[in-house]
Amino acid sequence: MFALSDDEREKLAKSTVTDFYNKYKTPFERVRDDLRDNYGVENPSQAIFNLFIQGSKHYDQFTSNVGELMQLEQDFMSRIVGGRVNNILDLNRVYVENIGNIFIESMNFDSN
Repeated sequence: MFALSDDEREKLAKSTVTDFYNKYKTPFERVRDDLRDNYGVENPSQAIFNLFIQGSKHYDQFTSNVGELMQLEQDFMSRIVGGRVNNILDLNRVYVENIGNIFIESMNFDSN
């Protein structure tokens, strides 16, 4: 779920830049949506942080494996978007903004 499937890569590779931005979900969004939709997790954004904290604490090379998967995804995104736009896409900023939004969601200020 964290890494793009071959089918997802193929679909995104054939999309226009606009469609790419509309369809693309970061690895964190994909895991969040999977936890919510397939497992009924009430606060999937918070669960993502728990997974990463526990994974990095208890599994050797967890952080480096996640980093490698993210690098593969960034390389893929650069190949798709790089040749189609005139301005440079700051992939680190995309991820930082996305993680920030998920962190805010994880706080779940809803009183229900």
